[in-house]
Amino acid sequence: MSTESLQPLASALAAPLLRELRGVMARHGVLSLRARAGETGSLTLGAGGVARPTALHLTWAHPDDLPRLRRAAALPAEAKLEEERDEGTFYADLLMALLRLNVGRAEFGLESRLAFVPDAQEPSGVAFVGEGIVFAPQPT
Repeated sequence: MSTESLQPLASALAAPLLRELRGVMARHGVLSLRARAGETGSLTLGAGGVARPTALHLTWAHPDDLPRLRRAAALPAEAKLEEERDEGTFYADLLMALLRLNVGRAEFGLESRLAFVPDAQEPSGVAFVGEGIVFAPQPT
């Protein structure tokens, strides 16, 4: 895929996109997602509608941190929460969140990340950041 159609996350999609991604990460208990050291990572739709992660590294949150992550994501009480650490399901759910907003590919550069980070000013004690990510629209 050409990178010409890739756009910075700081577009009109940034707020709803980060809200979707934050919710998926909190439901699955993922603390951070970034490219593996020294590589460019991506999440795309593969053959058969399967999420295809490349060179991505995720960090699972400690079970004691899950309530704070879920509060930080403002998840509704009826939100489905994942019980097990299932990387395949996580990436599939993350890709579905992207597709709902017409994003077909997300690319993580060397300094890119999606992460819950400590923030004493937030009521939950953590904030969500999405930095340095680019995306491409779904192919038509």
